[in-house]
Amino acid sequence: MLEPSLTSQVAGVLLVAGFSFTAGFITAVRDYRKAERKKKQAEKVAELQALWEDEIKAHDQRVIEEYNSQMALLRKASISDNDWGMAEVL
Repeated sequence: MLEPSLTSQVAGVLLVAGFSFTAGFITAVRDYRKAERKKKQAEKVAELQALWEDEIKAHDQRVIEEYNSQMALLRKASISDNDWGMAEVL
């Protein structure tokens, strides 16, 4: 006599199943959105890192070119020990 009717048992099972499904669905959607945000953030970080590396390479190349041009000017202006003319030979 204290046992609930079959209808109320089925309704209870459906109610619990509905709550469980809804909670699982909401959690899955939240996890999916979180994963998408993390993926977008990782893409932005990778893009910025690639840009940073490209700028570092370009800067290094400019520094090397400036150094080489300065060294070329210094070599042109310097007096070499191996610069023998006919006056020194004879």
